[in-house]
Amino acid sequence: MPRVPGRQKIARGEIILTAKPFIYILNVVNRGLCCDHCLKRQNGLQRCSGCAKQWYCNRDCQRGSWDMHRFECKNLNRIYPLDPPDAARLLARAIFRLKNGGDKTEEKIEEGRFRKFKDLMDHNKDIKEDEKRYEHFLSLVVVLHKYIGDENLPNEADLLRIFGQICINSFNINDDNLNPVGTGLYLAASIFDHSCQPNAFVTFDGTSLTVRSLIDWKTIDWNKIRISYIDVMNTKEDRLKELHQRYYFWCDCNLCHDMRRDMVMSSIICGNKACTAPVYIDDKEDVDAAVGPCSECGFSDFEPSTRARYYEVLTFSRDEIKTMENSNCFYLDICKKLLELQENMFHKLNVWQAKALDCGFEAAIGLNMFETAKKFGIENVDAIKYYYGEQHPTYGMILLKIGKICDFLGDIKESLYFLQQAEPILRVGLGSQHPACRELCELQHKVLEEIKCTSMQ
Repeated sequence: MPRVPGRQKIARGEIILTAKPFIYILNVVNRGLCCDHCLKRQNGLQRCSGCAKQWYCNRDCQRGSWDMHRFECKNLNRIYPLDPPDAARLLARAIFRLKNGGDKTEEKIEEGRFRKFKDLMDHNKDIKEDEKRYEHFLSLVVVLHKYIGDENLPNEADLLRIFGQICINSFNINDDNLNPVGTGLYLAASIFDHSCQPNAFVTFDGTSLTVRSLIDWKTIDWNKIRISYIDVMNTKEDRLKELHQRYYFWCDCNLCHDMRRDMVMSSIICGNKACTAPVYIDDKEDVDAAVGPCSECGFSDFEPSTRARYYEVLTFSRDEIKTMENSNCFYLDICKKLLELQENMFHKLNVWQAKALDCGFEAAIGLNMFETAKKFGIENVDAIKYYYGEQHPTYGMILLKIGKICDFLGDIKESLYFLQQAEPILRVGLGSQHPACRELCELQHKVLEEIKCTSMQ
């Protein structure tokens, strides 16, 4: 049963809820890199001798996994070399869990309020009307017939309901760096609704879920706790589309009514060199429409070709960035090309410049090109802060990464500056015992000692 506080005063950074998963899987892209039981990244993992599809830290993790894996092992071995996709494996785990008493499992939300698997929303009607997702479901039924056999499958109506409950209520399980490593279903945590401006944040320690408050509550109200289901550094149009496609609702949060924010997302640099304000360009206007005036200084003497050039670069940027994000592969040469095209035109808070810098930052880190990563990271700090908010752990993690890069490059004073900014954000959002916080504190101590030694020389 999860740990939940009563209706009480909750301070920013305090735990709202902790829980273990009802079901979970390690995503296949991490197979052999992370333990299938604890999801921790380890060297020297031991492969299951029965199916050769699961990897474990040691015998303790293998034994801990057996309650669920015993239903899979013989089936995975039987259908070898076929390899069920993640969605089929998670759906199969739900079927086995429910057949073996999981339907009676309940988690406490607050006094007198519990949640079982049957209480989860399934959006059955929406899924049937969603041609793409319903086709995905039918393809999974075919896979499951081969994988676990007809004798283990519920009827199609029940199977569709289970499929819907998984689709709508699953969480990405993130590692210590907030990167997805697995997928899990958490009964109590599924009660939280979405906001593009969340007041709570979800983290994981292995498979254990923790929800921390990002605000102070005089008396916590479960009906007003909001987490974010998606990456909020996207245009309103893209956020609404993603939420409706994945969860079948239209977001109505304050951020989705913030017209000023929408305008900043599609903005260029003011032609007045003394003005730093973003100038909005409506990307649905006719290409020959005039640009401006600037809302701050009134400048409107933009080149006639400004809108056409902006549309061209915007379209190219959007297509390339979405391709990289969808594949989770970031290419430094593409990012550099986008930034070159955007230079001297896109405002620093334009969401497509922020995304290009963010993709370039991650690509440069992956290539060990730390000078480039530092440059991109520092250039993008203001935009990350603007889109996520100054207390959001995602912003804190960017600051930590920049601090680590500066330390590696020997820029210890710069490193300390970014680490000191990151520390209170991550301590509140992740908790002082989170691995990222512990790493930050150790690095901060090391950098302070280096600065002290340098000043004494």
